[in-house]
Amino acid sequence: MAIAPHIVIGLHFGHILGEPRALEMIRQAEPQALVLVILTPTIGTAMAKVKPPPVDQVTRIIATARIQNSHTPLTMGCARPPGPYKRRVEMMAVDCGINAIAYPDESTIGHAHKRGLEPVFTEMCCSLASVVM
Repeated sequence: MAIAPHIVIGLHFGHILGEPRALEMIRQAEPQALVLVILTPTIGTAMAKVKPPPVDQVTRIIATARIQNSHTPLTMGCARPPGPYKRRVEMMAVDCGINAIAYPDESTIGHAHKRGLEPVFTEMCCSLASVVM
């Protein structure tokens, strides 16, 4: 069975806690893809006022995911805080070797071009986008 597990970075009220262990468990399962999303505080929920994890900590998780899963397509799913945070984390994800980003910011596309990458746009679920490339 094909699997594409998702890790919510910062799920412990904006703090990194179980993500490294989750990455290790996922590596052992040899998934067809790995999707990373980031806690996005949402109005009307218990975590509405929680700050998302700092970008440098998110970057460390993305880099670890890439190193531990060097042959596995790595995708940034659509759940991540908007605005400057989104732009910074997407650029760091490109630098860490992410294979696909759901709904990237225009500045991220420009950043990818500057890195010599040629973005390909598809309309499909983030769990599938990097698998079909």
